Parts: sequence; C-alpha cells; structure tokens
Amino acid sequence: HLTPTASPPAPAAGACAGPPPSPGLRCYAAPTSPPRAPGMQAADAVPAMPSSQPSLAPATDASPVPAVADAHADAAPDAAALATELLRAGEYPFGRCADMPINGYPGLSYRTAAAQLAGSSDGVIKAAGLVGLARCLWGVAAGAGTAPLALPDGRTRTLRELLIEAIACDPHNSSAYLVLGNRLGPTETIMLTDARKCSRLQLFIEAIHCDPQSSMAYSSLGQALASSETAQLLDGRVVSKRTLFIEAIRCDAKNIGAYAALAACLGGRQTAQLSTGETLTASELYVEAIRRDPSSSAIFLALASRLGPFDTIRLADGRTLSTRELLSEAVRLDPRSMR
Repeated sequence: HLTPTASPPAPAAGACAGPPPSPGLRCYAAPTSPPRAPGMQAADAVPAMPSSQPSLAPATDASPVPAVADAHADAAPDAAALATELLRAGEYPFGRCADMPINGYPGLSYRTAAAQLAGSSDGVIKAAGLVGLARCLWGVAAGAGTAPLALPDGRTRTLRELLIEAIACDPHNSSAYLVLGNRLGPTETIMLTDARKCSRLQLFIEAIHCDPQSSMAYSSLGQALASSETAQLLDGRVVSKRTLFIEAIRCDAKNIGAYAALAACLGGRQTAQLSTGETLTASELYVEAIRRDPSSSAIFLALASRLGPFDTIRLADGRTLSTRELLSEAVRLDPRSMR
C-alpha cells in the first residue's frame, strides 16, 4: 500500500481517522501475527437488529464466563481449527446458543472454546477468542456494551474493550470490526489502540476490506447508509445501498435479510440485477427470500405490504397466496408479528 508522496496523505474516504501516518503508509498498523484462519462467513450483528435482519434472542444469564484452562494456547493446529470453527459459526450473536456444543467438538461449548482461545499467546487465535467472548456475552452487557464483564483471567472488560483488544491482536479480523461497528450508534466514533478514530461506517468498511466475502459486512454497511448515500470502499469502489445488498447476496445467497433490504430499496416497477444476471422486482426478491427460508414471518409480512388487497402471488413451492393468506402465514409463523 505504498503511495509516492512527499507529505503524509489524508485518510482515504471511508478509512478510519488517526494521527498522520508515516509517508506512504495506510493509517492502520501492519499486523505482526500470521494471517488469520479463514472461515468467517455469516458473524455478528447489531443489538437492535434492523427488521429485515434475523437475530437470535440475547442471553439473559449475567454470570461471568467460567475460567477455563488454556488447553489450546500452545497447540497451534488444534487452536487454529477451533478458531476457524468459531468464526464459521455465524455473524449473529450467540445469545443463548453460547452454551451449545460446537460441531465436531463434543462437550465443548462456544463459550468455553472462546475462553480457551482468548488466553492464547498467538495474536490471531487470541483475537478469535476475544470476538467469541464478546458474542457469547452479548446479552449480558446492557445498551451499547459499556457494562464491565469478568473474564477468565480475572480482568474486567466491556464488550467494546474486548473487540478493541481483538483488533489490536489481529488487525485483519473482519468479525471484530463488524461486531464493534454494530455496537456504535449512527453518530458515535471509537478510538482503537493504534490511535485510529473510527465511525460505524468506517468499521464496516474495514470489515469488508479484511474479508471481501463477508455477506453481513456488506449488509451492515448497506443498512447504515441513508437511501441517497454512497460509501467508498478501500479498494476504490463507490457503492450505494442497492449495490451493497447485491454484493451481500453474491457472497451468501442464503442471506434473506439482504433480499428483503434490497427489495425495500426498490419502488414501483423498479428492478435489481443480481450478480447471477437475474433481474428481479421487489416482490420477486421477497419470493426468493421465502424460497430460501420459508420460516421467516417478517418476509411474508413485507411481501404482503407490496401487494394490493385483492392481489395474489405465486411462491416458489407452487402455492398461490392472496394478501390475506400471506398475513395469515406470517401470524402462523410468529403470532407476535401483527402486534
């Protein structure tokens, strides 16, 4: 990332602000740890999730994470595999799932695994553990995550501090930027340990830069933008809300929240062309979302809102439903949906 210039450049659009970097260097410090284990595709979302995004119920048990011996701290291959599995678990908060066993690790829960990894001497593995702890403890800290939490090593940290430490351990951990961004309000900024001052948008842009295949990073940035806003990514692309949701679908065709959010961007007879070449209307995007997840009450409600009182629409499973039947299906899936 060297840029021939005689004086320190200003931060690029979307880049986190900080003190003037060395001439020609980007404003964040180069990582000192080995490349992070791959596998972060679907991970952490906002405390007040937009209605188009699914979310897990938050945990209600406010007890501290149990102390766990660092069995994996020096076992790099096993710890790296465990870190990869933890990142693969999804971009949403673990909530009450924190104490469920991890696939392939009988008897080892997400909470216990995160506590083990957080004590590692390897920066990349430690960062994965810290982000995992933040996700396990999501429901413990109220509000934006400013309540102190007891960690296995006796330290007290807030969720934000856990995530800031994770970024310091591994500046390429996309999940850490993503969760931290979803913990900030629209006008808030936060100072990282390398003196970068980042807004919510800038953290999402960093998350995309660290993992260009993170569907939730594109979705989160799209949700954070106003309808007429654009954002410049660190690869130079200037993207709109619509483009970001199309990218989110390209990265993960099962991200039904991205279909719903893209549909919400379209008015009247407008269409959107997906990366596959398909051109879909808003109603067709909702139908596709239902095909991929027929259990989402919110999608049935959104589709019903697009139809007239006497309209019908054919779903991918062959059913032809009226507006009233769509609403009834939404209530069947979630009786609270019409409240």
